[in-house]
Amino acid sequence: MNQDEKNSKASDIIKNHVGFSLGAGLIPLPAADLVAVSAVQFNMIRQLAGVYQVPFFESLGKNILSAVVGGSLARLGG
Repeated sequence: MNQDEKNSKASDIIKNHVGFSLGAGLIPLPAADLVAVSAVQFNMIRQLAGVYQVPFFESLGKNILSAVVGGSLARLGG
């Protein structure tokens, strides 16, 4: 796959995930929508790593995601 094909595929992945994030953002519970949007973003990053053949360490991604969610929940509580 050449660079233009990779960029086109990446653009499609991003467009799809933007739609999913918008839908997840409509969840009326603040913490639930945060978790849903974070999961969509995690999946998008995993797919983009696959397109560009960059190693994606699932455990690292989960650690980053949990740090973002934890920090956001603390801010919501405060």
